[in-house]
Amino acid sequence: MQVETLGKIRHRNIVKLLCCCSNNESNLLVYEYMPNGSLGDILHSTKGGALDWAMRYKIALGAAQV
Repeated sequence: MQVETLGKIRHRNIVKLLCCCSNNESNLLVYEYMPNGSLGDILHSTKGGALDWAMRYKIALGAAQV
């Protein structure tokens, strides 16, 4: 059910879920390619210093919009 919901979400700040594969041992979610990396990559790596608090706030506001 959660995968179906994720597959239906269309928002400019959420990557599209392309497909899902599942068996008894593992689950695999396939998302669209992000050529510039993800927000998580930027926030949780050494590149995170490139985002000042004003930019982080702007990103959070944009992500919260419906």
